[in-house]
Amino acid sequence: MISLSERLSTAIIIKGLLEIILLSVVATVATLSNFHPGIRGAIDIADSARVAGWAADASRPREPVEVQLFIDGHLHSSAIASGNRPDLVTAAATPDPAHGFVFSLASPPLAPGRHTVEVFVRCKALSGYQTLIPLSVSPVSITTPPLF
Repeated sequence: MISLSERLSTAIIIKGLLEIILLSVVATVATLSNFHPGIRGAIDIADSARVAGWAADASRPREPVEVQLFIDGHLHSSAIASGNRPDLVTAAATPDPAHGFVFSLASPPLAPGRHTVEVFVRCKALSGYQTLIPLSVSPVSITTPPLF
């Protein structure tokens, strides 16, 4: 015969396991609803004159995606990543070469000094809501020289 304390211990262990499973499911659903796992890309060049790279959606490899440039945390400009990048096909990054982007930083010119640069892909997350997916793990730093 199983004692009351053994039954309570078993019930507590089962309850704990069920809570862990439930939390794992909730965290997975929340992550997938605000994330798009098919986004690929990179910032290849970031200097005081331009920011360039590529971005693609692996679930729609022949369609260009919208990219947004943020400088010092503020939206600087948006573009469609549709520039010709045959190196992407050669490297097997995407079957279509039309995924490049270039942002000019000449107009308006950046203030002299150090700046953080981030590029995001604007797309629909699995939840259907628009979201921004960063192309790099952390912001890229650039330094703009003095104007004189």
